[in-house]
Amino acid sequence: MKKGKWIGIGFIGIILILGFTLYFKMQRALPSYGESLTYPELQGIVEIHTDSYGIPHIFADSKEDLYFGLGYAQGRERYFQLQILKRVVSGRLSEVVGEKGIKVDTLFRHVGLRRNSIQWIKENISSSPPEAVLLIDKYLLGLNKMAEKPLPVEFFILGLEAEPITREDILAFVGFMGFGFGEGIHSDPLISELEAEWGKEMIEEITGEISPIALVTPDSLPAMRQLAIQSLDLKNLMREIGLPLFQGSNSWVVSPSKSKSKKALFSNDPHIGFSNPSIWFEAYLESPGFQIYGHFLPLVPFAPVGFNKNYAWGLTMFENDDMDFYLEKDNPANPDEYYHQGKLLKYKITEETIKVKFGKDIPIRIKESIHGPVLSGVAKSMEKTKASIAMKWPMYDKMNNPLNTFYGFNFAKSITEFDAASQHLLVPGLNVVYADSTGNIAYFPCGVIPTRNFPSDRILDGESGKFEWGVNITGSARPKSINPPRGFIFTANHKHYGNVPYKIQGYWQADDRSSRINARLTEKNEFSMEDMKDIILDDKFDSASYILPILKPILESQKDSFSSTEKSAFEILFLWDQKGNPKEAGALIFSELRIHLLRELFLDELGEERFNILADTSRLYHYLKKVYPNSQSPWWDNHSTPNKETREDVIILAFKSTIQGIQSKQGSNPESWKWGKEHTLLLKHALGDLPILGSLFNSGPREVPGGSETVNNLLSKISKGDHKVTAGPSMRTQIDFGDLNSIQIINPLGESGHRLSPHFQDQADLYARGEFRTLSLEKMKTSDKNRTTILSSKKKE
Repeated sequence: MKKGKWIGIGFIGIILILGFTLYFKMQRALPSYGESLTYPELQGIVEIHTDSYGIPHIFADSKEDLYFGLGYAQGRERYFQLQILKRVVSGRLSEVVGEKGIKVDTLFRHVGLRRNSIQWIKENISSSPPEAVLLIDKYLLGLNKMAEKPLPVEFFILGLEAEPITREDILAFVGFMGFGFGEGIHSDPLISELEAEWGKEMIEEITGEISPIALVTPDSLPAMRQLAIQSLDLKNLMREIGLPLFQGSNSWVVSPSKSKSKKALFSNDPHIGFSNPSIWFEAYLESPGFQIYGHFLPLVPFAPVGFNKNYAWGLTMFENDDMDFYLEKDNPANPDEYYHQGKLLKYKITEETIKVKFGKDIPIRIKESIHGPVLSGVAKSMEKTKASIAMKWPMYDKMNNPLNTFYGFNFAKSITEFDAASQHLLVPGLNVVYADSTGNIAYFPCGVIPTRNFPSDRILDGESGKFEWGVNITGSARPKSINPPRGFIFTANHKHYGNVPYKIQGYWQADDRSSRINARLTEKNEFSMEDMKDIILDDKFDSASYILPILKPILESQKDSFSSTEKSAFEILFLWDQKGNPKEAGALIFSELRIHLLRELFLDELGEERFNILADTSRLYHYLKKVYPNSQSPWWDNHSTPNKETREDVIILAFKSTIQGIQSKQGSNPESWKWGKEHTLLLKHALGDLPILGSLFNSGPREVPGGSETVNNLLSKISKGDHKVTAGPSMRTQIDFGDLNSIQIINPLGESGHRLSPHFQDQADLYARGEFRTLSLEKMKTSDKNRTTILSSKKKE
């Protein structure tokens, strides 16, 4: 036999051995749902009943044992997810993925998620109720028992060791969640830069506010740009490795006066970057006097979203601006010193080391001013910049206690206690909606509301002391709402409050969803669960209502010069019902056209780099809505050409580019074009880019309805110029307190992180079709011994 054949046979043999090894390790790590185990740390017996979708329903005689069971149940399904997130929030991703993780680690080391969590726990954990601290520790105890079991196959593939999960990891993950909310890190530097470049009038048109602050200097320009680039690089990498960042949400509650059942109705669908496994872990917990069905985040033992027979609560992003960026005035003679109000102060210096798998360790030097960590030195391209831009962010303020808030939400006995719990949270900023069995509906804002007498979307002067925060708005002065006369409350990341005597600055998302939800909730006098389902899946593009009427006469005037494909696409667009049906072409033409309008309007002023940064925020949708109706806006002119373009010129060019782009992908017959061919959801695993393994661990792609900023908000990235979904409803929950045996709930993927588990993706097809699981709060136990795990303190005699 020739040498080449032997090599081929040997290669095939290696592949077979490796495949068998991986399969063996995957099979060995699968959870057993019918085992009995002994743990001396328990006081009594914990029963974990696993339902047909892999959701654990946990029962114990004490809360301490109950939370041990929660940690155990979450760990057995999601141990790799928890361990990888521990590395991410600690700035240690490079230890796992090598050089690819350096940018993430560098930024998170400067922000100091774990470093500051350690300090906060040391100084402030005593301000939490003793029971909350005890339950945290019991949760961690149960979770860390997973290190004694066969580890998921990802540990073998990545050479990863199991490490204890600690209290600090919990708080660091909450910080990670809050940091993901921070749109200012992307847009503040660029708005400052654009104002210097294009003048206050053009910036006022898109932001609605002129800044009295002129801080842009030759030294600060590259620092501002690189700060924004670094944060975008971070978000892109997090998506690449299948880790979520928080991006939006819808929630609403309806009072009994507008409900067919005459009981309160509840709906919530938080929008988060899609991940694999899913971000939420569902579990039901019950002990004497306590009951909760929770959606739990990784590493966090108290559910940020949940319900029981008495009340339900959900969340969206408040979108309050809780980050400001200050240009510090460094001492030219000593870069470790800076000026503030005429005084020379020293930066706090911390030195750390990033360990890189298969690479050299990287020492980093972190500087902090009185405003916070200096972030403008985190990119290699900025090593020579002299400017220091520091981030003020109250995540680790002693008054910020997210553990108290989430604990309070889980254990509240009344709406008053629930309101009190919301007061402890400064970061992350959340809108919390509430409904209960007695008919109350309410909204509570969580998040810092500082008084500012200056725009907060610019780089601020750190030296003068003129741009410091004032007092934080607290207590009854905050804009909450309880049982409003109109009979419903909704939040969709919009500016939904009024009549407050102070200004709340924020990064409110486009009002497409909020306008549509408001219209749906005012169209009827009574609502059923079917109505609620219809609203949560509503896929009407609200922005079409202002884009198409202006577009139509301009395009009609040029219709005679259109190609047959353009004429056919024009007819389809204006006969379209403005909904995101994946089997039709209307949503595809409109969504593609909206991207081309944005690019033709803003790309020449922004440039590709800045356009992509702002395209990763909600800013461009706002800017389009402000500029588009104004035919005289200077933004219509393409500054890179000698001619002065008009709105008509840009619209015609955008339409022709739209048709050309779709034609290159789906052919020249618009009657055969389909939105679903482009609007697809791929649930990507951390190993999703690896050959062979990617196809094994990834789930999808699947055609999905909806679109960017419809109520069914399945978002794609403007900067990518395609319609592949990157974020959207991370779960959907709908409750009628008149029938707690028919709760509607769904997850985009499945409960388990184990690829061979039947619960890895058993909800994915239901989710893509807009269907729900039905849940009964009265049927939480199973009689199937093969689906019941018993944890006890003693072995049976």
